[in-house]
Amino acid sequence: MKRWRFLLVMALLGGADFAFGAAGDVAIYEILSDPAGVNDTSLEYVVVKNFGASQINLSGWHLYPDGIGYFAFPDFVLNAGASVEIHLRASGADDDANLYFPAASGNMGNSSGSLALFSSTTHSKDTIVSYVRYHNPGSSEKKTWETTAASAGIWTAGAFIDISGGYEGKVLKLNDFNQRASIIGWTISDPAPDSTPPAEESDATDASVSETQTSGSVAPRPVAQIKAYAGEDRSAIAGATIFFDGFAEGLAGEPLDGARFSWNFGDGSPILDGEKIGHVFLYPGVYTVSLNVSSGEYSAMDTVNIAVMASPLTISEIKTGPDGWIEIKNNSSRKIEISRFGLSCGDKVFTFSENTFVAPYAALVLGTTTLGFLLPAYGGEVKFIYPNGSIMSSLNYPVLALAKEESLNFENNAWIVARATPGAKNEIAKKTAPIASAAKPADALKSPLSQTASVINIENPGGTRAFWGRDYFWLFAGLGVGVVAALIFFLGKRYWA
Repeated sequence: MKRWRFLLVMALLGGADFAFGAAGDVAIYEILSDPAGVNDTSLEYVVVKNFGASQINLSGWHLYPDGIGYFAFPDFVLNAGASVEIHLRASGADDDANLYFPAASGNMGNSSGSLALFSSTTHSKDTIVSYVRYHNPGSSEKKTWETTAASAGIWTAGAFIDISGGYEGKVLKLNDFNQRASIIGWTISDPAPDSTPPAEESDATDASVSETQTSGSVAPRPVAQIKAYAGEDRSAIAGATIFFDGFAEGLAGEPLDGARFSWNFGDGSPILDGEKIGHVFLYPGVYTVSLNVSSGEYSAMDTVNIAVMASPLTISEIKTGPDGWIEIKNNSSRKIEISRFGLSCGDKVFTFSENTFVAPYAALVLGTTTLGFLLPAYGGEVKFIYPNGSIMSSLNYPVLALAKEESLNFENNAWIVARATPGAKNEIAKKTAPIASAAKPADALKSPLSQTASVINIENPGGTRAFWGRDYFWLFAGLGVGVVAALIFFLGKRYWA
């Protein structure tokens, strides 16, 4: 009976594992990105195929033809061995073999482009399941998500299908699923007869029907559009400059020269113009940056998400009293801007002026004259504040009388007393100090911070100077002198008596 139950559980687990594994059996199978003729609109398509032995629901999957937006699959089951054709910038009724993406922002590139298929609405190396890139050498490259695909092992970085030999009216087709990560698995061929897109309507259509009229659910024919590309989703550090490099493609897929590039960074800062531009996000969070490209009567937009991490700046050393100071350390390899950031103690606040930066791995020291306040020797709380008033970090320092040459250093989540070295590395610890509470992020500052009663033991790193300063030396030295004196007395009494 137990054996039967075990086999049943294993079968269920195996079936579940198989169902999840089927995502890796789905791939981009065929692409028509440059239909024959002048106007490509509503004639382009992408075919996705299930190469596995079980069906899979594509609900929530994303297909990304480079630069024209993400197509979100509806609640759609793709059977084993079956394929579905996604028609770009075309309208129609979805069925078992056809899906429509009328909201695409433009046409696919004729001279360069890439496509990525994700098994989720989040886009990463863990969710990308298929990728392909084509390119005509000499034209501007479009390779969104290539680095991610290479990291996932489904594409070779830098590789592309060369379309310089003639590509108009042809399709890219995956002939070998096992070679899908390489250009070896792909060929350029004529579209199959049943895949040939319908011809455009003749100009001889009944003139009694207005161009603006529609019949039933048939949408008006989309007009040709240019394309905008804002780049891939990525991360940044609060206070560090992140650079954006926009790209635009004309009606025929050619690089668009002379266009206007306008960037909205999604953080309330002014909109800026420029094809290549830098920006500083001052606070952590996820920002949606939009690029609007305009050229004459045409315009296009693309967006990119930027995940901004907390600032790497920390309060590393302080000196209390009238001659005191606060040292700030940049623990990153990036130059960090701290314009309008603040430091406070009690009700006193110092604000950094515009265009203030801290160099990589550098320390910035501010004395009491600059700060406009001093740190009291009876203990207190020092806060590092973002420009919007939220607290970046907060430190309680202990009640401790410091000698003129001493300072408090915050290391390994605790305060230590050491030789004062403002702006330089702290090397020689001198004595113990009570541990103060650690630096706290803003979301942890809802309750008052308190000190603990623990004590850290700080010893000199080593060397003879440290040894001679210990009480143990004098203990053993005294014992040694006593032993030698007793030996001399014993020998003298025996031999000289």
